[in-house]
Amino acid sequence: MRKIISSLEYLIWQRECLCCGREIPDAAQKFCQSCWSNLQRNVSSVYCRRCGANTGVYLSAGGLKNCESCKNEGFAFDTIIRVGAYDGLLRKIILELKNNDSQHINMLRGIIRSALEQAGIKGQIDYLVPVPLHWTKRLVRGFNQSKTISELLTDFAAVNDCLVRTRATKKQVGLSPEARRKNVAGAFAIRKDHEIQGKTVCLVDDIKTTGATLNECAAVLKSAGAAKVYAAVLAVAGNSDSI
Repeated sequence: MRKIISSLEYLIWQRECLCCGREIPDAAQKFCQSCWSNLQRNVSSVYCRRCGANTGVYLSAGGLKNCESCKNEGFAFDTIIRVGAYDGLLRKIILELKNNDSQHINMLRGIIRSALEQAGIKGQIDYLVPVPLHWTKRLVRGFNQSKTISELLTDFAAVNDCLVRTRATKKQVGLSPEARRKNVAGAFAIRKDHEIQGKTVCLVDDIKTTGATLNECAAVLKSAGAAKVYAAVLAVAGNSDSI
């Protein structure tokens, strides 16, 4: 009987990969083997905890604090936690999230929770702080994807909208690292009546490229008294014009 029901379900609900549309044999699977392998290639726990760049295993094993990519860089956030590299299927999922496509939301919940658990910060953070959009952009888009991601993690900590973007900034796409820093300088502030003195917070965003936005947000949080600031992102990209 189960086989008959399964056959009928197959006829009624087409089992297609959410990424490429290819037919898949198991309804419990959301992606075909090819797309799933693609995602796994971009998801790795081996990365620099200062900047999020891909590294070799030796960096963590040797206890080094910086990789070659960031050895001369300074960051206001204390460490970064990421799911993977901004490429392949992970890139596609993030772009669909930006377009308010929520079909991958359950999978995102699993992979970012796993990244935070591997980082060992559960029980250490007081607040999840989404990187804010300016109200004009939020009005057009209708939502803030960073807050959407934060709301997947409420068993780690409460979401705190203490950060506000005080002015609309240019898109970071196509800007040099220095121009990105200048673009977001002074663009964030702490809302009135939001106390974070002595708290450990985790900034949440979808993508880190140069880290200019995360760095500016972390600096504002620390100026307001935050004891420690983590940064958690879905993906880390290179200095690319593709985002």
